[in-house]
Amino acid sequence: YEMFKAREREIHANAERRRRFAEAIRIRRANAKAGRAERAEREVETAAAREARSMRWNMQLIAR
Repeated sequence: YEMFKAREREIHANAERRRRFAEAIRIRRANAKAGRAERAEREVETAAAREARSMRWNMQLIAR
């Protein structure tokens, strides 16, 4: 009977661990998705900034 109880507990622990692991993966995926969106936004911003810089540079060249 004790063996049975121990086995039961072990199964329970494994199920719990698997559930926690699945949750962690889900969270990590959500974070990755958010990170990707953020990175894309940042890239757009830097591209715009680069564009503005090159335009300013051209204006200065023209002004000279």
